[in-house]
Amino acid sequence: MQFSRWMVRRVEKVSFDQDRNVTRRLTIDFNVRDDAPIVTDKVGDRFWIVSIALMRRRTLVNMRITDEIRHVLPTPGIRFTQQLDESLLLAATATVVPDPADHDLRGFIRELVAGSKKELKDALARFEAANSEVSSGLVPLAESSVVRAVVYLLRRNFSLHVFRPADTPSEPERRHRLLNLEFSEPTGWNRMTPSMQQIKGALQYEHDHRAAAGTGFFARHTWRLRQVWRKVRTSVPAALGLKPTSMRLQVPGAENAASDHLELTAPAGVEVVRARLLAGRPNEDGPHFTNDPVVGHTATVGLHGVEIPNGPLCLAQVDFRVTSRGWLTNAVFSCALVTAGLLWLSILASRHSITRSAAQVTNIIAVLITTVAAVGATIAHSTFTGVAARMVARLRGLAAVAVAQPIIAAGALAFADETNSATPVVQLRQGTLITLWTAMYVALTVFLLFGGALGRGLARAVRVDQ
Repeated sequence: MQFSRWMVRRVEKVSFDQDRNVTRRLTIDFNVRDDAPIVTDKVGDRFWIVSIALMRRRTLVNMRITDEIRHVLPTPGIRFTQQLDESLLLAATATVVPDPADHDLRGFIRELVAGSKKELKDALARFEAANSEVSSGLVPLAESSVVRAVVYLLRRNFSLHVFRPADTPSEPERRHRLLNLEFSEPTGWNRMTPSMQQIKGALQYEHDHRAAAGTGFFARHTWRLRQVWRKVRTSVPAALGLKPTSMRLQVPGAENAASDHLELTAPAGVEVVRARLLAGRPNEDGPHFTNDPVVGHTATVGLHGVEIPNGPLCLAQVDFRVTSRGWLTNAVFSCALVTAGLLWLSILASRHSITRSAAQVTNIIAVLITTVAAVGATIAHSTFTGVAARMVARLRGLAAVAVAQPIIAAGALAFADETNSATPVVQLRQGTLITLWTAMYVALTVFLLFGGALGRGLARAVRVDQ
């Protein structure tokens, strides 16, 4: 609970390498405590047991812990780690019950730390209901602020320890060390509002939900409709590129060091518009909170937090936007080309005779197919991968809709009626003209959406530069 006393600095680099994973790379600058316990292996080598972080109880892959010279450091097994966490909770219990030998208390500690998910939920339920059960042996623990702090600290986390080589005759008292931690964390993404006001609103979300659950049928469904409308109102413009796409990341270890530095790197083809680190205790008055904003069009941003209190709500919100240069510019030019071609064809078919020779229609169809091939290749070619590909999925779908319009126009011309005469003549009926104009308007709509996304991105970049 006092990591910041020996953790000097914590640098965390977050990269969005894959669609469903976030890669975190941490460098921890720390001093080994004077009272750090020492263990000895079978060959007589001595190691400090150093607690470096609290990790969430979730699946982590590609975990790697190394020292300053990239030597892999060993870590305790799961059972040893659980014993250390049980000892932590047992020590907190001893501040209330001097001799916690009661079987129920031991069972509660074991279920909370090493039990299954169901046993953990049952143990928490008994602990939270202890004040209403006078005969329960957990009443003294539930009334202790120290025990409650440790219980809520370990209910979703486990302590991460490493075996660090201890002092040797050649290197005595070398307690200032560096440590590198790297792992991939599975993450699910939802589109969120690019506004810090929504973080404040999120704190009231659960309260409003519970309040609405206790009201009538009409009030409950009205509340749900408001939530759906809010999501549509904010998610649709972000999906179309008219607004930045906001992502929020938890920074669970920000309080574990005196100084915390967070670096966020955008995936290829995407840039960071805004970023902010918000950390503190929103339901308590008194302690200061960290609010570090960064504005600018860049691929990497750095956020800082100092002296973050224990048990905070720590979130990093980053707003991404597709870069104006590259794929978005090509998409705007391609949609403009499709719109101009369909507009020319629609005007040509409407202002002159509604009959054309079969050779002319064949040439027009060939031009349309060639345009589709060229434009489709331009739009399909991109460097988006992982999270970036997920962000532009709607935009690429719209581009596909624009590319499909010349194919629809070519199909309408191909199935036009041919008159019976010595010279083959194709008669364009009213339905064919309507199809051509409809295809042009659809392409024009997509072009305006892409143009709006490009224009807003360029305007924001100009304001930032000024």
